[in-house]
Formats: sequence, structure tokens, C-alpha cells
Amino acid sequence: MSCNKDDNEQVIIDTAINISVKDTKGNDLLNANSLNSLNQNSFKVIYKINGEQIEVNDKNLDYPKGFFVYQHEELAYFLTQIKIHLILLPT
Repeated sequence: MSCNKDDNEQVIIDTAINISVKDTKGNDLLNANSLNSLNQNSFKVIYKINGEQIEVNDKNLDYPKGFFVYQHEELAYFLTQIKIHLILLPT
């Protein structure tokens, strides 16, 4: 990445977001053993590319749908991690 506007390089950013989901009573809705837990099969990660919505579903990835749910060791509740892959093209 450069401050020079004449550079024609693309920038690739790989990052992730961790999200916990609880109801008003504090129940962990990502824990499959919790009452009223969310169905992970209904989760979708969607990128908007050139105005088109594209659902992540790549069987070659470790997490084909672009996310996974795990129990945090220290916090003792479940999180979903959404993988984000951005490609910024020069303008």
C-alpha cells in the first residue's frame, strides 16, 4: 500500500470477526445445547461484489461457508468467527 496515487497495486486484506450471540436472559445462542440455540446450518456469509450478492460456499476451504463456531477457552461461551477476504483494486 502506498501514498502515491500512481501506484497500480491491489491490496489484499485477510481478517476475521468474532461474534457472540446471547438472548436477553444471557443464554448462549451459539451453544447447540442451549435452549433456543441458533441453527448454524442457516448461517450464510455473503459478499457483495460489483453489486452482486455471492454466498460463500467453497468446498476447498477449511470452513467452506466462510465461518466456524467454537467455544472460547477463557470466556467459556461460544463464538462464531467469520473470515473476511478483501481485495482493494486501484481506482
